[in-house]
Amino acid sequence: MLFAEKSGEKAQGQITAFEDTWEWGLEAAQEYAALLRSGHDRVAKALKGMHDFLGGSDMMAESVDDGPAPDPAPPRPQAHRP
Repeated sequence: MLFAEKSGEKAQGQITAFEDTWEWGLEAAQEYAALLRSGHDRVAKALKGMHDFLGGSDMMAESVDDGPAPDPAPPRPQAHRP
């Protein structure tokens, strides 16, 4: 517990602030698969190990959501003008 009321009870702010909103489902599984194919080999290896340990859990969904952002599309070639 990070903070409590003077009475020792959990403070309502803590309960609200730390409520997890991530859920393992199709979207998280797709993000996980995309991260494994992303070319970020060290991140993919770490996430694979976590998935082997945690399975498809809400904690794994949070880890996938916190993964690296997809690389932006490469710039389009510019037309050469004489």
